[in-house]
Amino acid sequence: MSDIRSDFLVILQSRGLTSAQKERMLRTYEILGMFNDVKEFHGKMGLSNPPAYEPYCPGALARRELLIAEEYFELLEALDSGDPAKIVHESLDVVFVALGNIVALGINPAAAWEELCRANMAKEPELSSGSVRKPEGWIPADIAGAIADQV
Repeated sequence: MSDIRSDFLVILQSRGLTSAQKERMLRTYEILGMFNDVKEFHGKMGLSNPPAYEPYCPGALARRELLIAEEYFELLEALDSGDPAKIVHESLDVVFVALGNIVALGINPAAAWEELCRANMAKEPELSSGSVRKPEGWIPADIAGAIADQV
């Protein structure tokens, strides 16, 4: 992926963008690459892959729930094992199935991803617990606003 990233950076540099604009475009490019991989998988397997927003039917929703639960429990087993290859494998399976949820809705996640990153990056480290916290005035991600033009 680093070669593709480097090539894309060269293209972006020729456009006179700021460093922040280039990084944002690279993040969008990367998430859309993963999203398109899942769209391709859905197409190959005959799974839901609408070109525009389409609400889940009840049966499809139940199948998505089972898939994500299965992958979640496999990830928990991998974490318990401590095996880095299993942890990476099962973590990526969770991401793949989660992106499949978005593919099945027919929604492009780029703007929602940017909004989620904005909100997460506005959080602060909680040094005493090793976690993160929402600072005073923190604004949660407005995903509904980010996808409003698609639904």
